[in-house]
Amino acid sequence: MNDSNQEIKNLDFFCNFDSNRELNDTLIVDNNIYCFSKHLTNGLWVQKYEGSPFDDWLECLGTYIIEKFTGEGSIIDVRKTISSDFKFEGIVSNTRTSMIR
Repeated sequence: MNDSNQEIKNLDFFCNFDSNRELNDTLIVDNNIYCFSKHLTNGLWVQKYEGSPFDDWLECLGTYIIEKFTGEGSIIDVRKTISSDFKFEGIVSNTRTSMIR
């Protein structure tokens, strides 16, 4: 939990010397960008599921993951691709700066 009592997902607990997981190939999927703010370049944001039959976020996400991270010539480090494609660091940085003002 952070100072604002929001849950923060910390991949350091799952990607450490005791596990066979690496940060460079681990994804977080969440509808709250601040939940993965500790590992912004590992996170993929989806809209909150409201039960709409037109909600296709997971399908779009699956397509994105398959295209970017699987198969021949796939990306080795998910963080570089996510950083380049979504630029979450800038969104959070701008939000924090505006909150300070």
